[in-house]
Amino acid sequence: MMDSENKDALLKLMRYFATFQEGTALVSLDDYVKKMKPGQQKIYFVSAASKEIALSNPFMEPFKSAGAEAPPVLFLTNNIDEICF
Repeated sequence: MMDSENKDALLKLMRYFATFQEGTALVSLDDYVKKMKPGQQKIYFVSAASKEIALSNPFMEPFKSAGAEAPPVLFLTNNIDEICF
């Protein structure tokens, strides 16, 4: 967060839970970009203490109801994640 000289290299090391990844596996932002829907211009994320809590967040309802057509969502579960974003 404070190392602006190496921010691009550090960004590649960050990992998150995501809607398109099962279990406890984590994904990179590059993985997320590969899963983005055609024409998707935004990165969708929910901040929560855990993946399970994030899934129960009311903001997830539109993504759940869209099913396979829904854009991917990242779950930011570490306190520093939002600041880094």
